[in-house]
Amino acid sequence: MGGTRAEIAHGPSNLLVVCGRDNRSGCHGLIHSNPVAGRDAGLLVRQGADPAVVQALIRGRLAWLGADGTYHFLPTDSEEPHS
Repeated sequence: MGGTRAEIAHGPSNLLVVCGRDNRSGCHGLIHSNPVAGRDAGLLVRQGADPAVVQALIRGRLAWLGADGTYHFLPTDSEEPHS
């Protein structure tokens, strides 16, 4: 959510560390050069969206990023209780 002064854009729920020095190198560049895939993976968040409600793909699993800088993986099918 770059290019904005919105306070929500600079909070922990909108921050992930990825390699790359700019929008053209490393993982950071890969995300920006493939914006649809980046949004689908929760690695790019549209301006005006609340990043706290966007799930991000971390280590191959979807997770919620918390306002305190932590993240919590969503349960997988195998982790859900069985009836």
